[in-house]
Amino acid sequence: MDFQFSEELEAFRQEVRDFCEKELPPDWAMGDFFADEALETDEDWAFYRAFKRKMGQKGWLSLAWPIEYGGQDSRMKFSIFEEEINYYGAPGLDAGVTYRNVSPTLVHHCTEEQKRKYLPPLAGGDVIWCQGFSEPDAGSDLAGLKTWAIEEGDYFIINGQKAWASMGYVADWGILLVRTDPDAPKHQGITMFIVDMKAPGVIKNPVKNLLGRTVWGEIFLDGVRIPKENMVGAKNQGWQVAVSTLNTERSGMHWLGTSRRSLDRIVNYVKKNESLAKNPLIRHKLAELTIDVEVARLFCYYVEWLRE
Repeated sequence: MDFQFSEELEAFRQEVRDFCEKELPPDWAMGDFFADEALETDEDWAFYRAFKRKMGQKGWLSLAWPIEYGGQDSRMKFSIFEEEINYYGAPGLDAGVTYRNVSPTLVHHCTEEQKRKYLPPLAGGDVIWCQGFSEPDAGSDLAGLKTWAIEEGDYFIINGQKAWASMGYVADWGILLVRTDPDAPKHQGITMFIVDMKAPGVIKNPVKNLLGRTVWGEIFLDGVRIPKENMVGAKNQGWQVAVSTLNTERSGMHWLGTSRRSLDRIVNYVKKNESLAKNPLIRHKLAELTIDVEVARLFCYYVEWLRE
């Protein structure tokens, strides 16, 4: 692995930084986590969507996609983009779900017809997607999910509940895992669907975290009719698709940006206080944290290098 970025990639990183410096308001407050969690007012959401569309116009939201679908086939560029956007606490990446999890799933597992329908709005930043995987009793043991589907003509009728769906309370669309064969072994009777989050029977409740911020959605599905054409992959093969979806999270690049930001804020705070800056215990701890972040950074980019 080459630990140095090319001149092209370094220039792109600077372009993203310059964009954030220009487009974010002068009083933009970098949050403690993802900016998407701190959105409350209509004005906040209007800025969010406008900022996201500007990134879409630059072609940044689809950087990792194959060229034939409007991308640049560069996971490394997308990773740099994701790291810097999160470092600045900028909005628009939907808490990492839409573009790190959902769009690769659609690119690699959807039919050509599905891609023509769903990818352009994603690339343009016009929609928010969520991931309907976890349930109150199915988190780490995801294959234990109980949301079920009954086949009826050209539709599947879905009933059940999803929990901890990041951005689920505002999402336009979602990818949904449901049980389509109750008699099959639990990893083999699951199917993935695309669901319109505004469809009749979909109930979205916002859920606050311990900081009082809304990021998750609790989703209830009460007789939701999903067309068969919305199936992602083959029937009862949803587990294989879901594993592919979850693998896209593994580098943790979105956490890297926030970690770098937090470290820089701590260092800047200490620099402004002479007694803290001269304290050997604090200096030692900051050195340890700096090493930790740099090691994590190398691991993140190593994973993306392997994937590319």
